[in-house]
Amino acid sequence: MVSHLQRHAYGNATLTDLLGSWEESSGKGVRGWAEAWLRTSGLDTLSCHPKGEGTVLIRRVNGSPVEVARPHALTVTAYDAQGQAESKALLFSGGEAAVSFERVDPEGLVLPDSGDETWAKIRLDAASLERVPTLLARLGDPVARAVTWGALREGLLDATVDPELFVRTIEQALPEESDLTFENVLLKGAVFELGRYFAAAGDRGRLSAVAVRLLEWAAPASNRQLIAVRALIALTEDAALLRGWLSGDTTPSGLVADEDFRWRLTKALCALGQFDRDHIAAERWRDPSSQGALPALRCHAALPDPSSKAEVWRLITTDDGLSNYEVYALAESFFRHDQVELTAPYVARYFTEMPQTARIRTGWIVERSTALGYPRYSVDESTLMLADACLAREDLDTGARRSISDATDDLRRVLASRHRFSR
Repeated sequence: MVSHLQRHAYGNATLTDLLGSWEESSGKGVRGWAEAWLRTSGLDTLSCHPKGEGTVLIRRVNGSPVEVARPHALTVTAYDAQGQAESKALLFSGGEAAVSFERVDPEGLVLPDSGDETWAKIRLDAASLERVPTLLARLGDPVARAVTWGALREGLLDATVDPELFVRTIEQALPEESDLTFENVLLKGAVFELGRYFAAAGDRGRLSAVAVRLLEWAAPASNRQLIAVRALIALTEDAALLRGWLSGDTTPSGLVADEDFRWRLTKALCALGQFDRDHIAAERWRDPSSQGALPALRCHAALPDPSSKAEVWRLITTDDGLSNYEVYALAESFFRHDQVELTAPYVARYFTEMPQTARIRTGWIVERSTALGYPRYSVDESTLMLADACLAREDLDTGARRSISDATDDLRRVLASRHRFSR
């Protein structure tokens, strides 16, 4: 590849130039691969279908708008009920390919792309999905566990995995997980994404209980403790617990009660209606730094009273003197899962007034604030109708259009899941 850089130094190389250099360097033809992978859009789906006597079929569903046979090089692993593994390499580009194992345990799991070597969605069959909550913690390979968690999340987004099963997997498998990355990512997803899939609040209580278990088992002053504490602050409705942590009377041993910790607690207590403007002012007096200004705004936006919401909305939509990060802080905390009725009057106003902020702000701030302020917890058909009407406008700011379009796609997915699984 040095020759490629030398050949095109001080100039512009095309994709054709790059492919030619790859072929020259490797001695292999790569143009067919490039046509399949680089010049097409979409994402294939790989699924597994046991056929008996140790044979399984790996099927590929083309995810492109045009017919294309992408080559997939991957590892397929069969796990028994105890998590013991047998792996086979597979290279195929057609609609399906057979893989033979010594034995396929009917109580186990066959996982396509267990090594995360290709780019595709992984879809597990219904029987395997039901076994995942029990089996996942028994898979010794962290990459295979990550692939399985990813398959669950993709299925959740595509309305092929019941949110109840996802929560059950978190309850059973996450406390046994040894990889901190999984805990951090999954708990963040549970707090900020998964909650929209449930119409009732009880499932957040189940996730809160998982955070409690993780906290109880975490070593003092460990990263796992910090992850669990942050998740619990965002999930719990136990005001006494939060007050005890803030006062220092019951703060978990080893946890540093820094400004970030205190502001997270203050915001949670504000959202629960336990704290008011005076409490925010007192915390701001403790932390007069410039860094303390933004969490103070988040606390104001989270207050569950009509007058505070009205003032915050006015600032978001009409105040051209706010900095970018001040607008973001207010927008991200305005619509909350536990304030849907309170903020209901602002849902329609979002789709008319947020796009108009392009008159007083420009560029990225419009796009970002519109994304952060989307009424994501107002999960019903009326919100979707308002969004579609907004997107049909020809005068819609480009950045606002992008954010509203992306968030509305998420809304469609949540609605599809609720309709399919009657949540």
